Amino acid sequence: MTNVSIKNLTKIYQGSTVPSLKSLSLEINSGTLTSILGPSGCGKTTTLKIIAGLINQTSGDVAFDGKSVLKVKPEKRGAVMVFQNHLLFPYMNIYENVGFGLRMRNLNKAEINKKIYEMLKLVQLPNIENRMPKELSGGEQQRVALARALIVQPKVLLLDEPLSNLDNHLRIEMRNLIKDLQKKFAITTIFVTHDQEEAVEISDQIALVLNGKLEQFDKPENFFKRPANMKTARFFGCKNFISGTLKNNKFISSIGEFYLPKDLPINGGFLIFRPENIQIGKDDKNMNTMKVKVIERIFLGKQTRLKLAIKDEIFEATFNPYEVKNLIEGNDIYINIPPSCLWTIKN
Repeated sequence: MTNVSIKNLTKIYQGSTVPSLKSLSLEINSGTLTSILGPSGCGKTTTLKIIAGLINQTSGDVAFDGKSVLKVKPEKRGAVMVFQNHLLFPYMNIYENVGFGLRMRNLNKAEINKKIYEMLKLVQLPNIENRMPKELSGGEQQRVALARALIVQPKVLLLDEPLSNLDNHLRIEMRNLIKDLQKKFAITTIFVTHDQEEAVEISDQIALVLNGKLEQFDKPENFFKRPANMKTARFFGCKNFISGTLKNNKFISSIGEFYLPKDLPINGGFLIFRPENIQIGKDDKNMNTMKVKVIERIFLGKQTRLKLAIKDEIFEATFNPYEVKNLIEGNDIYINIPPSCLWTIKN
């Protein structure tokens, strides 16, 4: 198992003055699965390619177990990268594709044979060793690419948007398979994705990168409960931001006073709460309860989204459709926001 340290990693591509990566630093513990999450062009794949040795950094360092690997040849680093487009050898059958890395290491034929069949069974593709890549579906090709990477027992597994070309059903299957295999082999894994749901489900920790800059590196649940800043909160679906001031464990705003959790750190002048944390109230006697007007109602299948207004503030709430089935636009209702669901941030 291998610890990966990324220290002040910066990359400026030739012909550009804008860094693709800006002093990115991450400490990735051995045997964990870390997702680098962000939109296209934020520097995710650039980070993987530098770790793998496929491109050079402008400045900064990458270390495995405390030793820099930047001067180590890519094939000697022990990092294996699985790409979005599989990149299987089209002229080799599946047996030859999966065993390629072992043949390069000059293992004996009997050992190679045993490991190939074991790995194909692990990725749930037994009895396809004689088929060619073009005979497989996209999901099957991605499983073969994963088997080819894992069979050499890499120190670090790098996955670059490996599921983005698959349909939703296959993505969920592959997501579960990757998670299971990563735990089984305890390989330090870095998984690049633009899909928030994917990152939350699969990861031990997430690095959110926007415009080449690390915004937050944390456990998945903390991106919802404890976002570091407004950019992070917005990326993870928070739409409700109220300005005001903090005083004596209360947040004072133009629409009223909000009681906060007693252990809440003092983070800034915006109160945030997620749409799903708003509850229907019965009256204004309970803590953090207010009267609002329903100005829009949108049915989303599993949820109903309400736009609510109080004074000049408009915010969103989501409910089980049955919970608000009798509400119509123009209704006044009471809502409640539990203190435990509140958080403050800076702009």
